[in-house]
Amino acid sequence: MLERLALEGRIDRSYVGRIERGLENVTVSALEALAAVLGSNVRELFAEVDTNSSRPPPLRSGRKPKGS
Repeated sequence: MLERLALEGRIDRSYVGRIERGLENVTVSALEALAAVLGSNVRELFAEVDTNSSRPPPLRSGRKPKGS
């Protein structure tokens, strides 16, 4: 999932991994790219998780075709 998120967001995979582990100060442009891939807006990335809500659908697996 991490690799797919990075590919679709055009962000370095290792950078996304460091964000996930809390080792990076994420940029606004990276937040915007991640939110776009996830089909949400940046504000939703900071919302508290409702434990009663359903999980979002997973991203498609596999690599994005070259030239896309």
